[in-house]
Amino acid sequence: MTGLKLGLVAAPFMIVAMILRETGPVPEFLKAGADAPERARRAASLGVEEGSPLRDAVRAGLLVATGDGRYWVDRAKWKRRRRTLWAASIAILATGAGLGAWVLIEMM
Repeated sequence: MTGLKLGLVAAPFMIVAMILRETGPVPEFLKAGADAPERARRAASLGVEEGSPLRDAVRAGLLVATGDGRYWVDRAKWKRRRRTLWAASIAILATGAGLGAWVLIEMM
């Protein structure tokens, strides 16, 4: 029973770690400085595959296609998304802290 309770406490921290891990094509475009239409880059030149993650980023509006196979990052949307993820992470961590307090009280 205690293992289950500890798992309930650890789970929110693992979820936050997964949420905050920067994955996908957007960080590669940011590293290359492709944050405006005139600095747009082709995905292949950055080692990014033309697959589902790229299409998802375009669909979300994080990457903007120029029409000639190049993309650039909409920094405002990217920052908004990062802030939302941080806020969600704080909420999850607060829940984890509450669960941790509950486990400690129950163990006494």
